[in-house]
Amino acid sequence: MILAPAAVAAMAWWWGASPTSFPAPTLGDQRSGCSASARRRPLPLLLFALAARKLSLTTLGLIQYLSPTIQFLLGIWLFHEPFSANPAGRLRADLDRARALHARRLAPARARPSPRRRRAREALAGGDRLRRAR
Repeated sequence: MILAPAAVAAMAWWWGASPTSFPAPTLGDQRSGCSASARRRPLPLLLFALAARKLSLTTLGLIQYLSPTIQFLLGIWLFHEPFSANPAGRLRADLDRARALHARRLAPARARPSPRRRRAREALAGGDRLRRAR
């Protein structure tokens, strides 16, 4: 809300600065297209929100981390974008980093029992000691 007056002033200035700036008076057809896309935009966002609630935060974070890599690979294989050795090295480093972070996140969970199981084992072990002492 603080920047709203400045944004409105900038939009008014840009609108009058050039006949090709948006929304220019000659772009009436594009305005209707923009309003049509604005009506279609909420559906994918709502579907994403519903799906995101059903995933764990770890899975959602991993998907969002790998999404640019998937787009990168689609650009190369599907759309035949040019590809040199420098982006290949960065891609390799990004994938190695993701693998290391994911392995580090999962390693402690596999190595030690959860606090609830540990307390249950301690309680059972303590109960055995009490029975032996009697």
